[in-house]
Amino acid sequence: MPRCCPPGYLYDARLRSCAPCIACNDTCPVMEYAKQMACSKYPEFNDITVYRKWTKDGAVLVPCEEGTIFNTQACGCVSASITPRPLSQCQPSMEVNFRSESQFTLGTSQNVVKYEQVRLVNNQGVFNGEEARINVETTPENPYDQPLVMRFEYVEAEELREPKAIVSSSRCQSGGLFLVSIDRGQLKIEMSSYGKTPIIFRLPTDGFRPTAKKEVMLIHSGDTFNFIAKSGSIVYARATTARVLSYLNCGLDFGNSEWMKGFNGTISRVQLQRCVPDDFFSLV
Repeated sequence: MPRCCPPGYLYDARLRSCAPCIACNDTCPVMEYAKQMACSKYPEFNDITVYRKWTKDGAVLVPCEEGTIFNTQACGCVSASITPRPLSQCQPSMEVNFRSESQFTLGTSQNVVKYEQVRLVNNQGVFNGEEARINVETTPENPYDQPLVMRFEYVEAEELREPKAIVSSSRCQSGGLFLVSIDRGQLKIEMSSYGKTPIIFRLPTDGFRPTAKKEVMLIHSGDTFNFIAKSGSIVYARATTARVLSYLNCGLDFGNSEWMKGFNGTISRVQLQRCVPDDFFSLV
């Protein structure tokens, strides 16, 4: 009978239990546990330019070609570069424009957008810090040769004295944790990795006035994340390597989260893109 394990694990018939398998990415259920071993390669700690491959002589170290890095989901080396495209050729796959009192305006995709207790004022969504949220249904497909770009703008209603969620993955068994919050004067990003170890990093917001508009962009390409926040002439950016579970399987919540209190303020210009627009470089 099928044996189901969470992402990053493999059913071992000898042990009759789930065993760690960092490269396993098939979805449950599976008919044979051997089919869930989707990749015979696994990453080398702290070096994304090489990987290890199982051979009859054990795990041997293999370098990626120049200009490429190892990606666990692709089970191979992928391009390390981010190639921008003109805005005219890089339209959002999903966009919430906040232009209508009765419904939100979508981009070119078929994503379903639902909202709860969000008021629309001057093309912005006003969130009350309690139950207000925008939920965007997303598709789990994540082509390895395409980046995911998420961008939005926000303004706090007041100086926040406790952590508040701005955007979060929706809770479900097949999705990983993704959470962006304002915490002690910083933007905090939390994600769950293949090894079940939480990945946490922070971006400062020194000099950002609470009542000023902030523009945020996240670029996820392969195993690399670029996180940028801008307000006026002040820009902060950080890049990190993170082999994370898919966080799009169950959708995204803007302005709220299952894991902490919701945001109190306004959110606008919510977009998802499958390409990097050339105005990305105007932010950094």
